[in-house]
Amino acid sequence: MLLTLLIPTMGAKAPFDSVYSSSPISIVIPSGYVEPVPLQGFSNVTTIQYEVQSNASISTALMTSMQFDSFNGSEGRVSDSIFDQNGTSSQRAFHLKQGLYYLVLWAYSEPANVTFNYEVLPVNPLQYGPESSPQPTGIASFGLYNDSGNLFPYAIRTSEIAGVASISSFSAYNATAYSANSTVSGATLQLNSMLVVQQENGLQNTYWCQDTPDFVTAAFKVAYADNIWNASLSGLLSNSSITSEGGDGTVTSFSVNGTTQYSYGYESANSTYSFPLNLVVLMKESVSPTVGVLVQMGLQVLENGSTRSTPVYWFDNATIHDSGAQGAYFLVSGNDTAPNGAFYDAEFVFGGEGNGESTSFPQMSASLGLFYAGQSNENLSAFPSYFSFGGDTAETADNLRVVYSGNGFSEVSVGFPDYLYLGRATGSFSLAVPSITTSTTSASTSGPSSNSGPTTRSSTAGSPSGNGGGIPEFPFQLAALSAFAILLVASYPLIKRRRLH
Repeated sequence: MLLTLLIPTMGAKAPFDSVYSSSPISIVIPSGYVEPVPLQGFSNVTTIQYEVQSNASISTALMTSMQFDSFNGSEGRVSDSIFDQNGTSSQRAFHLKQGLYYLVLWAYSEPANVTFNYEVLPVNPLQYGPESSPQPTGIASFGLYNDSGNLFPYAIRTSEIAGVASISSFSAYNATAYSANSTVSGATLQLNSMLVVQQENGLQNTYWCQDTPDFVTAAFKVAYADNIWNASLSGLLSNSSITSEGGDGTVTSFSVNGTTQYSYGYESANSTYSFPLNLVVLMKESVSPTVGVLVQMGLQVLENGSTRSTPVYWFDNATIHDSGAQGAYFLVSGNDTAPNGAFYDAEFVFGGEGNGESTSFPQMSASLGLFYAGQSNENLSAFPSYFSFGGDTAETADNLRVVYSGNGFSEVSVGFPDYLYLGRATGSFSLAVPSITTSTTSASTSGPSSNSGPTTRSSTAGSPSGNGGGIPEFPFQLAALSAFAILLVASYPLIKRRRLH
């Protein structure tokens, strides 16, 4: 009997897009039915790996699209696959060419409770085609070259990441911002990246780090905020496991789908800004043996109206206490996914003020650059390639357009969003003031261009970190399912097949 496979149409972007299902997907397959899981490989050096567990013997197979079409026909055989195995468990990895593949799970003799996860590498932030608005918008590196649609991954490991912003005008407006406990004219400019901490036992922990100027554009106020989130499947952040110099940063717990999560957060007092506003936003890590990893969040004001360049101001110095830490680095990689399914990307992007808010920008004229510390301490280097949107934060913009201008910079303006691969890049950037100063004073009482007037920012006590900084997309999908995987679990059809004899 020939039955038709119905592939669901992709809708809006899920809370987190990933090609990695780090938490297992559990399904029930009736006797004689097949569950096909489509897996798209975007490189001629694609890796597909999966793990399947079942309470009853099933057939697990990896098929090309042609093999699956034949198998889904009246005479197809599971043995015609790239690989097939009968049993209650299967764990395999394959190196394949670019194309569409299917992980086929067939309960050929009795009902089966099946749990599986999978990974397709290299990752592709545009794996389901063009992204829909809104998205975190600016400049980002995913560790990928995209040459005529074929992906080539690379990896950058660095101790320091910098976002360079030159803003001649911008304003934000969201009439419903209160629903996200945000300010109507609030917006963030987020520098985000994953921090990997290597352990002496060979394992590693992963943290998602944010350095986030938080603007109230109607009042020309800005506060400097940061967050550190646990991006590993295990591990717990607490006020003893991560501390702030001066004692101002704290760890807050919050519930996501009934599961308790934790994040570290800090936010400075308000400062006043004016145009032109030129900033360098910095994140830096260093390992202290037997103590842990110091994560410094900093800012350098290159121009604030008539005010010219100031030294780098480290407004927060947070220590992740980890006596077994042997090394650490910020990682950008197109051939890896974080333990929770997030991208290993670096992003410098505009978005809403906090709590997953999307906002519009009635005005925007800005140049954004994204750089990392290479072998030379004198200059920061451009990433080898860029995209016009970020992948890991939940705060977004709905009306910004990005054009790559070269040397690691993109131009951001009001316009119809177009989320693209911007291309390969070269270039470098030097800090205007070579000498870097480290603040040992509470950032709530001092900072660049500090303002002693009344605070005009609204309270964001409802945010997980207790500040106006951004939040990751991944905590809102604890199973770390891809958008396709969500639809697979929720709605893709069971396909009735004849049994093999």
